[in-house]
Amino acid sequence: ELLPSVWDYRGNVDSIYFTGNQVINHTTLQPDAPGLNTYGLTIVDDFGCRYDTIVHITTYELPEVSLGDDRQICSGESVTLAPDTINNTFQYLWNTGATTPTLTVSTTGTYSLSASILSNNNILCQSSDTVTVTESSNLSTELDDVVCAGHDFDGYNFHVEANTYGNNTFYSISQNFTSQSGCDSLVTLTLTILPRIETV
Repeated sequence: ELLPSVWDYRGNVDSIYFTGNQVINHTTLQPDAPGLNTYGLTIVDDFGCRYDTIVHITTYELPEVSLGDDRQICSGESVTLAPDTINNTFQYLWNTGATTPTLTVSTTGTYSLSASILSNNNILCQSSDTVTVTESSNLSTELDDVVCAGHDFDGYNFHVEANTYGNNTFYSISQNFTSQSGCDSLVTLTLTILPRIETV
């Protein structure tokens, strides 16, 4: 009769701990494999009362993104950037705003790609990688050498036969090669033709 008609009490939480696999110090969960993980959760209040429940946690695999080494493109060309592996369950986003897993670019710069796992538009897990694209221009190289009249010339990947010289003092020839970066490389060879010395 001394207590009011509505009466309750509220105890403070004294301790919380988890039980199950991959529990660290009873408070930290560290699942080691993707999938559904089940844990026991116990709360003890300052009166010593225990409250037990079961907690289910879904663990997702961390997306892995690797764009590989930096790239070089020749002037006027393009390159397609893509991660080593493509997972259709990931949400991809480039720093250009593109949302496809691959991106074709023709301009130099640094490009980054992030892969995310979303739930209700919230990012659960995410990783990213960057790659830099630089331009390697087409090369033009001029070479000079000397050859005696009547002798073939072999050098710099050129082969010129003696009968090609004619009576010219100079002979010029150009050839297209591919540079180490895969771009065109125009090499021009100018030969100085030394006349024959005749002795009596």
